[in-house]
Amino acid sequence: MKKQMVKLKFILILSGFLLNSILAKTQSLVSSGGSFAENNNATVFWAVGEFTSETIKNEKATLTQGFYQPKFLPTRTIERMNLKYEIAVFPNPVNEALTLKCEKHENMVYQLISSSGAILVEEKITNPEIKIFVNRLPKGLYLLSIKEKNRIIENFKIEKY
Repeated sequence: MKKQMVKLKFILILSGFLLNSILAKTQSLVSSGGSFAENNNATVFWAVGEFTSETIKNEKATLTQGFYQPKFLPTRTIERMNLKYEIAVFPNPVNEALTLKCEKHENMVYQLISSSGAILVEEKITNPEIKIFVNRLPKGLYLLSIKEKNRIIENFKIEKY
């Protein structure tokens, strides 16, 4: 009786996965290359490209968007707010210390924020170039937020290794 219940549970779970895969929305792929290989036992497909998440069409154009880039790490996460001066943060990824260069630094502060949203450090920017030591932080992604008069002017995604 117990073996029959285990078999029944297994069949129900397998049926659920199969039904879900049939009913699920499939993804499409914009591919710049790839191939496939098959034999009597299996078929394998691979591609170099981007998975699409949405396609919008009208009579003049087609826009396909979405991506799959596990190693893609943009350093700026929002558009610049028409700044007339440069802000630079390097190296990224970082292990020991970040360098923050900011030509105009009066009335500016930076916040180092964890991936859970906790503010780890908040300090005034007192010089055109400062060091932010991250060597005691665990590996992971952080957000470095630069503020001027309590307004975020730029965010940087920081990878600590």
